[in-house]
Amino acid sequence: MKQEIVFNFSSPESSHGFLLYKVYATWEGGIKNVLKKHNLTHPQFVILTTTAWFVTFEEAPTQKALSEKTGIDVMTTSVIIQSLIKK
Repeated sequence: MKQEIVFNFSSPESSHGFLLYKVYATWEGGIKNVLKKHNLTHPQFVILTTTAWFVTFEEAPTQKALSEKTGIDVMTTSVIIQSLIKK
């Protein structure tokens, strides 16, 4: 038996979720283009700027502190830091 899908919006553009997705996709594309010129990924940029924040306002951060502040898991944070060290 075929089920009917019920949409609560007259068009995708009427959905806040769809609009949020479009804004995010545009923002993400812009960020990627700018960071590509500096040979950085967005997660690398987040780790670098968060490190700068720690050094400016607190103290040199641990990987755990960076992970907690950014929401990036500890193992991924470690991999990102290692890739930045190699640069």
